Amino acid sequence: MLSKFYKNATIIPAIVALGINIVYINIDCIFSNYKSEWLTTGSFAPIIFIMALFNSAIIMVLALPIFLNKYPTIKNNWLLSMLSWFLLPIIWLTILLLKSSVDLLVYNGIDSPGIFPIINTVPYIIGLVLSYARFCSQY
Repeated sequence: MLSKFYKNATIIPAIVALGINIVYINIDCIFSNYKSEWLTTGSFAPIIFIMALFNSAIIMVLALPIFLNKYPTIKNNWLLSMLSWFLLPIIWLTILLLKSSVDLLVYNGIDSPGIFPIINTVPYIIGLVLSYARFCSQY
């Protein structure tokens, strides 16, 4: 039963984040005026996609405590339930967002390195919050 909440909290946001990354990579390649003999914008596309996959895997592992809610002692205690749902993923996502906030202050525009962490955190935050709200409404 909790597997559908886990899917809504991690797998669907991973698909959304990877899709947004593909769009971002294409837009960045089209509109970037970066020229180099060795490293071009297009050469970073596979690296960006692998980093997004790696981030998805980390969040999927960190969200596994969602399954602790099958135990009545955790499910009936709102604090333990919320901690099992949010604590580990939010720590990771906060680290990424803090990094991006520093980059956004230094750089401007679509070429900003701060855009990438935002693309890879916001879908997960939305997925975690919505899946927890659905979980609370059903139990």
